[in-house]
Amino acid sequence: MSGFKEAHQRLFSFDLAHMPFRLIGLPKEMIAQRGLVAKKYVTTMDAPGEVLPAPLIEGINILARWARLKGLPRGLLFSTRPFNLTELTVLVKDPYSRSGQNEMQAVVLAIRGFSLNDAMPHWDKSHVLQIPNEEPRSRYSIAVTSWKTKNKSWVASVMRKPDPDLTRYARLNRLLNSVISQPKGAEYCILAELSLPARWFMRMAKHMRRRGISLIAGIEYLHARRKSVRNQVWAALSHDGLGFASLIIYRQDKQHPALHEELELKRLAGLELKPEKRWTAPPVIQHGDFRFALLVCSELTNISYRAALRGDIDALFVPEWNQDTRSFNALVESSALDIHAYIIQCNDRQYGDSRIRAPYKDDWMRDLLRVKGGINDYCVTVRIDVRSLRQFQSSHRSPEKPYKPVPDGFEINHNRKLLPEGE
Repeated sequence: MSGFKEAHQRLFSFDLAHMPFRLIGLPKEMIAQRGLVAKKYVTTMDAPGEVLPAPLIEGINILARWARLKGLPRGLLFSTRPFNLTELTVLVKDPYSRSGQNEMQAVVLAIRGFSLNDAMPHWDKSHVLQIPNEEPRSRYSIAVTSWKTKNKSWVASVMRKPDPDLTRYARLNRLLNSVISQPKGAEYCILAELSLPARWFMRMAKHMRRRGISLIAGIEYLHARRKSVRNQVWAALSHDGLGFASLIIYRQDKQHPALHEELELKRLAGLELKPEKRWTAPPVIQHGDFRFALLVCSELTNISYRAALRGDIDALFVPEWNQDTRSFNALVESSALDIHAYIIQCNDRQYGDSRIRAPYKDDWMRDLLRVKGGINDYCVTVRIDVRSLRQFQSSHRSPEKPYKPVPDGFEINHNRKLLPEGE
C-alpha cells in the first residue's frame, strides 16, 4: 500500500496523476482535498536554468509564491494541465492592480506561452474596475433568484462541518438550469448572501458563461487564520479583451458584520468577521459599458456608501440574508431615488422580498420585479433600460418623464453621460 502512495505522490508532483497538480495552489475552500498530495511531498527542480529559459523560470517563481510552494515544483515547470486565466484571478490577491498585472503578465507567458494585452481588466485612475466586454447595449437582462439556504447549512459552514442538506447541490443545478433556459436569456444572474459554497462557484460560473451569463453570488464563509472568517460576494464576469471569450473572478469583502451575524459567529464558534481587503468607498465595476457596484446586506444601511455611489452607477446589486424585510423595504425605495439607479436586491427565499426597484416617476412602474415565498427555488428575469436612465440623467434639468427628477446635488459621472432625448 505504501508503494502505491509513493507512486501517487511522484505522479502528482509531475502533474501526471488523475488530479491536476495546479489544484494544490487554489484555496482549500474551492477544491475538494481528496486525491491531493500534501505540499511537503512536492518535488522540485534544483537547477532549471540549465534547460529552461529565464522568462519561464521568472513566471514560475511568481506562480509558486502565489501557490505558497517552496522552490520550483516540477508540476508547475512541466505542467500538463496549467492554470487558466480564471483560476489565476482567484490565486492572486489583487490581480487588477498595476503590480498584479505585471506579475500576471510574466506568469501567463510562462505557463500559457502568450502575452497579455492592454485590454486586460484593471483599476483605472478613478479606481473603477474596467472589464472590456462586447459592444455597448441599451438594455440588460437580470435574473434574480429565489433560493433557500437552510439554517443548518449556515451553521455547518460556521463550524466547518459537512453540509447536512444533501439536496442542496441538485437544487442549485436545477435552479441555474432554469436560468439558462429562460426564453429571452439573461446577462446577469444574482444569488443571495452566503448562498453558495466556494468549491461550487467556479464550476457553476463556467457553466453559465457558455450561455453568456455572468454570475454574482454571496459565498459561504471563508475561514482564515486566528479564528476569523470572511463574508464575500464573488462576480464571475465575461471578458473578451484578449480576442477570445474568457471569465474573470472579482471578489469583494463585506467590511463589517451585521449585529446578529456578529453575535452568532461568536456564540457558535468564537469567530470574528475580518475582511481580506478593506475599502472605504464601494468599488465601482464597469463591465463593458454597464457600471454597477456591490453591497452585501447590512452595508446598504451605510449612508456614506450610498452617497459615494450617487451618479457613478447604473445599478446596485445587493445580495442579502435578511429577516428585516420591512426596514429594507424603506432602504431600497429610498436608495433607488437618492442614488437614482436600479437597485437589485436578492434575499434568501425563506424571507423573500427579492426585487428590482427603479426610480421611475409613476409609482406603479417602480417595482420591475418583487417576489416572496414558494416551496421551490426559482428565478425571475427582468430587463433594465440603462440607456434611457443615462439619457434622463444627462439633461441639465430633469425632463418630465419617465423617471423621478434627480435628487438635489446629483452629478452624473462624465463617463456615463449620453446625448439626452429631445421632448
